[in-house]
Amino acid sequence: MPMNNQAAIGNDGPDARDEVRMRLLGAWQLVSYTAKSADGEVILPFGPDP
Repeated sequence: MPMNNQAAIGNDGPDARDEVRMRLLGAWQLVSYTAKSADGEVILPFGPDP
């Protein structure tokens, strides 16, 4: 049986989703970001160590 978002966070409605959202807010750190132009040039917009 496939698991949807409701099953993953419980079926308690918006309050449960808000709690999960607040726990994850600010918990992420950018490790790398690479863009590649149409001609193949690699672009590091935030430098090698963002």
